[in-house]
Amino acid sequence: MKQRNTTSKEGFDRGLNELKLFLTDFNVSALEHAINFLRTATQLSPENANYWVSLGFALDMKDEPEGALTAMRRANKLDPTDEEVEVFVLTLLAEAGMEDEALSGIKELATRTSIDIESIRLGAIAIEMPSEALTLLKNGFIHPRNFIRSRLEDAMDQIERSKVSWKKLHLAELEDCYDRRTAIEQEINLDQIPSGLHDLVPWVLRLGVGDDPCREMLIKELSQDEKDAALQCIRDHASAVEDWLDSYGSKPLSSGAAAYMYTLLAAEEMNA
Repeated sequence: MKQRNTTSKEGFDRGLNELKLFLTDFNVSALEHAINFLRTATQLSPENANYWVSLGFALDMKDEPEGALTAMRRANKLDPTDEEVEVFVLTLLAEAGMEDEALSGIKELATRTSIDIESIRLGAIAIEMPSEALTLLKNGFIHPRNFIRSRLEDAMDQIERSKVSWKKLHLAELEDCYDRRTAIEQEINLDQIPSGLHDLVPWVLRLGVGDDPCREMLIKELSQDEKDAALQCIRDHASAVEDWLDSYGSKPLSSGAAAYMYTLLAAEEMNA
């Protein structure tokens, strides 16, 4: 069976789920999985700044500063208005010893955000603190690791809420589908069905619903052996079923005849 390719959103969601395991249980292997999933997300959707932020944060947690800086730079380039990411980039530069580049970025950001960075520098000197880039960042700007972590945890919670909502919706759809299948059992009348087609009744009762999404769900419930058996039985009776349905001409199909017609459609869908 051909495996469906992972989408960038799926990679992102799974990456955040693994990152959540690391943040809550300090599961190191989960962090490695998170990085792999998030890297896949950035490869599939390289224009999404949030994916790069998440990857950069995960790499920072793994103590891979070069990779974290590369990812955060990419996120900052994609969304220059994100101040939290910009400060994260400056922090990583300062921690890596790239003092000149960090100081240049700090001054530019301070001017743009009306922060008096010179007063902060002089204040640090007055109490005999180093006036290097990290000191200016810690005293003049947000603490980016905390803010980015909070942002990602909000995204993790949103994914969890979406999963719960999806499960509720899926259960409701499944219950409605079973009700449709039960209705077939109550409506079908063997006296109105040619005797040569009675062998097909068990599969008609399982697959002969008119709602396409419901029929798809019922097909998915079948094991491969059941699918093979159903297809064989439907093939054996297909011509006779079509002759019977044609006999209705312009008259409306009975509930039983309609269920047989939908069973033929189920066979086509299983073969697709």
